[in-house]
Amino acid sequence: MLLLLLFAGYLYLDSRAITPNTIRWVTQTEEDSFGYDVFRGPTEQGPFTRITPLPIASAGSTDIPQRYHFVDQGIEADTVYWYYVESISLTGRRERVTPVYASKPKSISWF
Repeated sequence: MLLLLLFAGYLYLDSRAITPNTIRWVTQTEEDSFGYDVFRGPTEQGPFTRITPLPIASAGSTDIPQRYHFVDQGIEADTVYWYYVESISLTGRRERVTPVYASKPKSISWF
């Protein structure tokens, strides 16, 4: 976030940043998997909104563990968010593959 302030004829640059939340998950096996969507909500009960602009591509079918992550840049400071991950099969079937879990609130970093 970049904020410009005009004060008494001087221009100040106020540069603040919030460290994003990174959602990580691991699969042990995958069968006919198309991808994953990440959902975020304000409480453990939701309502939840899909925050992945497009599904995160999966490995398809494999017995080799796979690691995935998604960086949520759209968070506010000092706010707890709740997340879960949903898989999408090649036929379009969706299934929640993680529990609903909370993030830690992030504070603003000043540069």
